[in-house]
Amino acid sequence: MDKPFVAYSGTDPYVFVCYAHKDSDSVYSDLAELNQAGINLWFDEGITAGTSWRAEIASAIKGASKFIFFISEASLASTHCLREIDYALTHDIEIVPVYVDNSTLPDELALALNRVQALFRETDSVYLQHLLGALRGKSERNPYQMPKKKRFGTALTLGGIGMIALLSLFWVQGIFSPNSIPTKTVSAPGAFDLYLSGLDLIQRWDKDDNLDNAIKLFREASTLDPTFALAFARLADALRMRYALTRNEEWLDEASASAATAARLNANLAPVQVALGRVYAARGNVDLAFAALTLAVEIDPNNATANQAIASMYARLGRLEDAEASVQRAVALEPENLLILSSYANFQFTQSHFEQSAILWRAVVRLAPDHYAALVNLGSALNESGKIAEAITMYERAIEIRPTYMAYSNLGTS
Repeated sequence: MDKPFVAYSGTDPYVFVCYAHKDSDSVYSDLAELNQAGINLWFDEGITAGTSWRAEIASAIKGASKFIFFISEASLASTHCLREIDYALTHDIEIVPVYVDNSTLPDELALALNRVQALFRETDSVYLQHLLGALRGKSERNPYQMPKKKRFGTALTLGGIGMIALLSLFWVQGIFSPNSIPTKTVSAPGAFDLYLSGLDLIQRWDKDDNLDNAIKLFREASTLDPTFALAFARLADALRMRYALTRNEEWLDEASASAATAARLNANLAPVQVALGRVYAARGNVDLAFAALTLAVEIDPNNATANQAIASMYARLGRLEDAEASVQRAVALEPENLLILSSYANFQFTQSHFEQSAILWRAVVRLAPDHYAALVNLGSALNESGKIAEAITMYERAIEIRPTYMAYSNLGTS
C-alpha cells in the first residue's frame, strides 16, 4: 500500500510513528484517519533524500511530543523498531503502544512500558476514539492496563583472562528498561548516528584503530547529546577495554566518570548497569559489580551480553555451573556474536576443556578470519590439546595480521 500522505515537517507538535513495513496496510489506514482528525504525524516517509537515515530518525524522535508504537510480531523482530523504542525511552518521549496482532511483549519491554495503557486494534470497538484521546492528552482511560512489573536496584564484572588474548572484553547489546528519570532533549542530530557507528566498531575492537575510534565516536555522541545515557555507558565500557589492554589508570578513571554520568542520567537501563558493574569489577569491587550485573539481567533477561557478563562474574566467584548456564544462554540468544562466543571459549579454556575451547575459537575465526586475537587464542587451545603443528600455524597467521608480543611468545614456546 502506498504511503497515505506526506509526513509532517513543521514546527507544531507532532507524533512519531514506529511500525513494521509488513503491517503497512493496517497502519496506513489508521494514520490516514488520524491525519484527517488533525493529528500531525511523522513516519519514515518524512526522511529527506540524501540525509543520514539514523540522524534524521533520531532528530524526529527527539522532536516528537508523543510516539506511537504499533506492536506486532514483525515490529518486535525489527532492529529498526527496537532501536527507535530504545531511543524514545532514553529521551523520555511518551509512548502509546498499539497492538496490531496478538503478539506478547518480551519481559524487558513490558517492564519499560509498565505504566503505560495499551490499545488493541482488533478487539477494541472504539479503538480509534481511544487512540485519538491518548494522542490529544485526554484523561479517558483505555480498556487495558499493562501489568506492573517489580523494579529492582544496582551492578557487573570483568573476568581474568590469563594467557588468553583480551577477547572477554564484552560490549553490551539489548536496551530495553524503564526510564524513570526524566531527561532533557537538547541533543543535536547526529548523536545517535555516532553512537551506532561506535557500536559497530566495538564488535571488532581487534582491527586497526577500531577501539580508539569507537571511544572518539562515543565521546562525540555524548558531547552532542549530554542527556544520552547509553552513549555515556558505551563510552565507559570502551574506556574500560582500553584500560584492560594498557593498564593505564587514567583510562579507568575516565571510564568510572562516564559510567557514573550514565547512571545519573538513567540507572534503569541494562547497558548502564553493565558498564557500571564492569568498572566496579575492574576496581576490585566484586560485591558492587555482582549487584550491577544481577540488576542488568533483571532489567533485560534477554540481553545476551548481560547474561554473558554475569557468567563471567559467576566464574570469578567459583560458581561454575551458574557461569556455564548463563554463558550458554548468552550464546543461544546471539549465536554469531564474536565477543560472546569468545567469552564461552575463554570459560572452557580456564576449565581446561581445551578441545571444546578450540571448537569455539574456530567458530570465531570462521566468522572473522582476520581476527588476530582469536587466532592467538585458538593456537593456545590447540597447543594445550597437543596439536602443536596446527597451533604454530595459528600463531603465524596471527603475526601476519598483527605482530604482537603474545603471539610471538606463544609461538616461541610451542
